[in-house]
Amino acid sequence: MVQTTPEHSDLAARVAALTKRLEVLEARTAMNFPAAILGSGRLPKWHGDVEVRAFVEDNIFDCTLDLLLARARERFGAARAPSRSSLGRYRKRLQTIARSFL
Repeated sequence: MVQTTPEHSDLAARVAALTKRLEVLEARTAMNFPAAILGSGRLPKWHGDVEVRAFVEDNIFDCTLDLLLARARERFGAARAPSRSSLGRYRKRLQTIARSFL
């Protein structure tokens, strides 16, 4: 039987937390909506950027498009930030998907 020291249990907790975070990131990376759900089947350019996509998905319904765009530009710069129209189309598609489940 292996004895655990406080140092080992702290390390185990950190590994567990990092493993959980990695699983979340992997799930977001693997998540691709079927083409039929997204209308045209074409994903926004920024959808492949995991950090930008996570930011958008976490905030898309929390504020106005203008505020979301301003926050995205502040965080990622103008080159990586989605366009306002792209955000609007994406939010509209997600709202359509959500309504279909109600």
